[in-house]
Amino acid sequence: MKKFQFSLSTVLGYKQQVQEGLQNEHAQLVHRVREAEQRLEELEEAYRSCNRELREAEAKGITVAEALKYQSALRYWEQQIHEARAHLVQCRRAAEAKRAELVVARQETASLEKVRERKHEEYRHQVQKSEELFIEELVASQWGATAP
Repeated sequence: MKKFQFSLSTVLGYKQQVQEGLQNEHAQLVHRVREAEQRLEELEEAYRSCNRELREAEAKGITVAEALKYQSALRYWEQQIHEARAHLVQCRRAAEAKRAELVVARQETASLEKVRERKHEEYRHQVQKSEELFIEELVASQWGATAP
């Protein structure tokens, strides 16, 4: 009997390549999310540090000009934090959308792999039946040759 060949193997190969590509893209987007989270943390720490400096300076006594300088710096950090949060939300949405695409691709690949396994099982069953039939014919022919 000829060797097993899955008729949809090229389609399965293509789906697997698509899935691998989506996995790579998703990994890159997850990396961007982590970078955006880290950037946000750094900005929030800079804001807290500036605010702490302002409180310490106020305790020692500062001029109005210095207070305005600190207030301006705090507003700058607030704006940077706001932009970083918006960027983080955008990165998370992109990563989630890519994850959804990846889930669909995995489902498609898994369904084709199940079809391949089922077809391969059918093939093995046919090979087994063929071998059993051959053995039965061999035994019958030997039995017939040795019978008086």
